[in-house]
Amino acid sequence: MTLRLIPALVLLLTIATLVAACGSTDPAPMPIVPAQIATPTPEPTPTSAPTPTGTAVPPTATPTPEPPTRPQGTPVPESAGNIVLTLSASKDNTIYDDSNHLGRMSNGAGAYLFAGNTRNSDARRGLIAFDIARALPAGADVQSARLTLYISQTTAGNESVALHRVSANWQEGTTNASANEGGGGAVQGDDATWIYAFNDVTSWQTRGGDFESTASASAVAGARDTTVFWESDGMVADVQAWLEGPDTNFGWLLKADENKQRTSKRFSSRENSEELQRPVLTVAYRPASS
Repeated sequence: MTLRLIPALVLLLTIATLVAACGSTDPAPMPIVPAQIATPTPEPTPTSAPTPTGTAVPPTATPTPEPPTRPQGTPVPESAGNIVLTLSASKDNTIYDDSNHLGRMSNGAGAYLFAGNTRNSDARRGLIAFDIARALPAGADVQSARLTLYISQTTAGNESVALHRVSANWQEGTTNASANEGGGGAVQGDDATWIYAFNDVTSWQTRGGDFESTASASAVAGARDTTVFWESDGMVADVQAWLEGPDTNFGWLLKADENKQRTSKRFSSRENSEELQRPVLTVAYRPASS
């Protein structure tokens, strides 16, 4: 019996030895590795490409401002040694005769001046003045003078219009004629009229205005929407006299042919809304010798 157990014991010892050598018969668990979560790579921020050294960067275009318009009364030196001034009128008006010779119409604040006869042979005479002593320096020697007016309306053909030096002061007031202003407006305040230099205050010595009988200049006024200018030695003498004696500066009277009908010309006045149509006196002078 003992001999039978020996092989069995040998077998058991062999099995025990194998178990001891291999450790536990359970397989070792596999380690758990956490899954890696993919992190998105941020897009690169675009950057301005550097300007290569030595490469010019064109500047932003800046609009060039328009040159300012030269204001009236600003002297412009001339190559001939003269200085030229452009003057705006200081006052203007129209005095109106009428069939009843009441002489109660004026147009001191109106947009137009008139000179000549209407179809009814009612005369119109324009008055215009410029502040010479304020514009020109004392002692200046006047070389030339040119008056420019714009013809805004007429039914007449070519008509001669004369400039006469006015010999008494007169008023530009607030009277403003209606419509095309050819008939004038009922006088307001102390506006000049056919009878009065200052309405109801100072009468003209002669109805229709006090002025020199000899014209300082004469020019032909033509069609509407054209300009006419007067320029003469007589005007130079007038401007020089007004510079030296401001108290005698009463301007000029515009007088057209009053011996026939329909000679009237309508000129834009200093109150006209169209600035380029307003009266202009251009004076060239030489400064006083130092």
